[in-house]
Amino acid sequence: MIGERFVDTNVLVYAYDRSEPHKQRQALTLIDELVSSGAGVISSQVLSDGKDY
Repeated sequence: MIGERFVDTNVLVYAYDRSEPHKQRQALTLIDELVSSGAGVISSQVLSDGKDY
């Protein structure tokens, strides 16, 4: 896919962090735009909980 945009862990954390409302709004807006456009990419390392399996 041309124009892919990698989503970092921080974006996902801010999307759920209510203690930083400005950053939360920005993260949610970015996620919404990336989902709508289909350009968002998340690596398996970002989704990993850090445990070795």
